[in-house]
Amino acid sequence: MAHQHHFLSRLDRLSVEQVDLALALYRDEALVRFILASVPLPERAERVAISLNHPHEGPFLVVTREGVFVTCLAAGMAVSDLPVVRRVQLDGAMVKAADFRERSRQFDVTAQKWGGPDGLLYRLQTAGAFLSREEIVALSVLQPILFQEMFTALAVVTEELNQLRDMLLPMVRKANKLGRASDPLLRHYWTSVWAVSHLTVLTALEGPTFFDRIPEPIRESLRDASFSWPSVRQGLIATVLRGLWGAARLGKSVVAGTKIAARKAQTILGVVDSVVGLAAVGLRHARVRTEVEEFLDSLSKADSGLSDGKELAPAIAGLMCATMRLDSEKPEELRKVAINVGRKVALETAANLVKGSTFAYEQPEDVPDSLATSLAFSLPMDVAAGGLAFELMAAMVPSAARARLEDLYLPRDFLRAVNARWAPEDSYRLLRPLATLYKPPPPDRSGPSRNGPCPCGSKKKYKRCCGADQST
Repeated sequence: MAHQHHFLSRLDRLSVEQVDLALALYRDEALVRFILASVPLPERAERVAISLNHPHEGPFLVVTREGVFVTCLAAGMAVSDLPVVRRVQLDGAMVKAADFRERSRQFDVTAQKWGGPDGLLYRLQTAGAFLSREEIVALSVLQPILFQEMFTALAVVTEELNQLRDMLLPMVRKANKLGRASDPLLRHYWTSVWAVSHLTVLTALEGPTFFDRIPEPIRESLRDASFSWPSVRQGLIATVLRGLWGAARLGKSVVAGTKIAARKAQTILGVVDSVVGLAAVGLRHARVRTEVEEFLDSLSKADSGLSDGKELAPAIAGLMCATMRLDSEKPEELRKVAINVGRKVALETAANLVKGSTFAYEQPEDVPDSLATSLAFSLPMDVAAGGLAFELMAAMVPSAARARLEDLYLPRDFLRAVNARWAPEDSYRLLRPLATLYKPPPPDRSGPSRNGPCPCGSKKKYKRCCGADQST
C-alpha cells in the first residue's frame, strides 16, 4: 500500500481514540471499499468525507471514491460539498463487514470439509434436519451469488414435496408403517421437508430487497401470496419458525397481502402462516408494529370466517396481540421461554450421552444460551395438533422473529455428539398429522350405481347392461 503522507501528517487533528479508528481504516483497504459500497453516494462524487463523530461538525476522514486516504479534517472544519458517511453508517458497515468476514472464514473451513461449494449445496438438499449451524452460515456466503438458483430451487422442491405428499399420504392412511422398500421414498420426503425450510431462510436473507431481485410477475404475485407457507405448511415448530423468520425478514412489503390471507385462512396452519406471520413482521420492524397490532386487535374481535365455525383466527389474533404487548412490557420473559425449553431438551439429551461428553450437562444453568435457543427453535413438535406445541411456538415468535440465521440451527459438534441419524419414524412423524389434517377428497359418485337401473332405459341393472364390461 502506497502511504498517503499528507493524510498521516494530519492525524494530530484527531483525538487518541479517533486516531486508532482512522489508522484501523487506513490499514484495511478492503474494509474501506466495503464501507463506501454500503452507503448510497452521488455517482459523480470523487471524494467522500467519513465522519468520526458529529455528522456536520466532524472530525472527518477524506478519501477518494476508490478508498485512497487524502486528509483529516478536525472538528469544525468544513467539508464543503462532499457527501458524508455518518458515524452511524460507518459503525453499521463495520459490523456488517466483520460479520461477512467471519462467515467467509467459516465458509472456507466448512466448504473444504464437504469438497467445496458443490458439496455444501448437496448437503443443503440431503442433510435434512441435521444441516449444521456452520453449514448454513457457509451457504449464506454463497447466497448473494446463487440467489436466483436458490429461489428457483425453493419453488421446485416445494412442488416436488407436494407430489411426494400426495403419493405418501394415502399409503400412510392405509398402513401405520410401510415396508422397507419404501424407505428411500420416505427419506426423500424427509430431506425435502427440511430443504424447503433451509431454502426459505436463505432466500429471505435478502430482507426487503428480496423483491428487487425476482422477476416482476413473480414479485407482484408474491405480494398477495405467502412466501412463508411452504415452510409453515410442514407443521413442525422448527419449520414453522423458519417460515415466520423469513416473513419477518421481508418486512413491510408483505403486510398488505398477509392481512388478506389472515381473513381468508381456513386451517390452523393457514392461520399460523398469516396471523402469526403478521405478528412476526410487526415484532421485527418497529415502523409497522402499530399497524399490525391494530389489525390483529380488530381481527380478534371479528366473527370467524372459518367454515367449521370455530373462532380460530380471532382467538390466535388475540393471543398474538397479548404476546406483542408482553414483548413491549417484559421482553426478557419471552426471551427466557426459548432458553428454558432448550435447556430442558439439552438435559434430556445429556442423559443419553457418555459421561464426560462436552454436552453431558448436569444443571440447566450449564447449558449455554445460544445452544438452548437453537434447541428450542429446532423442535420437531407438531404445531397443528395444538396444545403445548402451539403454545411454545407462539411464545417463541418474538425471539425467532429477531433471531440471527445461525440461531435457527444446531452446531455441528452437538449433532455429532448425539449421533443424529435419520430413521423411517422421522418421516412418519411428519406424515401422520397431515394424514389427519388433510382429508382425502370424497369418491366421485356422480355416475350410475352398479346395482341401480341402467340409464339407457333397458330396465336392467347397470352392472348387467352398459356396465357389464367394466371391471369391478
